Amino acid sequence: EAGREWPRVPLEELLTEGPANGYSPRSGENPRGTLSLKLTATTRGVMDLSDRAVKRLNEVIPKDSKFWLRAGDILIQRANSLEYVGMAAIYDGPPHKYIYPDLMIRIRVASPTMARWIWRYCSSASGRRYFTSNATGTAGNMPKINGSTIRKMQIPLPPIDQLEIFLGRVDRALDAIDALQADAVRSQKLLDRLDQATLAKAFRGELVEKHRPSASGKGSRK
Repeated sequence: EAGREWPRVPLEELLTEGPANGYSPRSGENPRGTLSLKLTATTRGVMDLSDRAVKRLNEVIPKDSKFWLRAGDILIQRANSLEYVGMAAIYDGPPHKYIYPDLMIRIRVASPTMARWIWRYCSSASGRRYFTSNATGTAGNMPKINGSTIRKMQIPLPPIDQLEIFLGRVDRALDAIDALQADAVRSQKLLDRLDQATLAKAFRGELVEKHRPSASGKGSRK
């Protein structure tokens, strides 16, 4: 497939369910209340199920509700700042544990492999440009996308039997980038410590060049 452009298909042709907005009842102190994701859960483009990204609702959602998440669901932020609108992540937690908020849209596809491919494309530079250029909103309001925007998104599609191969290449490339970023962070921290140590020495006067005696052991004279 090298050197050939893959055909593009509207995302709606790959969906088995959705797009569907979530539900946002009030949060509260009810210890039996249902757990719901916050918008924070998908802001980084990967699913975050830590305490900071989850809240407990006052309401107990019925087990037959359409809002429960299941593994493989793709969640897309439908409203946020332009930097984050359209951010996508795949839910990988247990069933019937979390619902998702109204500021997210959920889509479902037939296979985990296809879900990963769509998620990766949504997170790519091309996917991000599509969402930001199609977001709407008035001055002072958050940019928004809707289900129609998601359905019309054109997804490049390699041969299905090669999808795992290309996903593997994408994953390895992103892992390499993550490793480089981690190295850069460690290097910056080291530089910051060196800068602080240098400043400390400067303020103690330890960076002043000390007078060196002449070869005879006496200082030079004018």
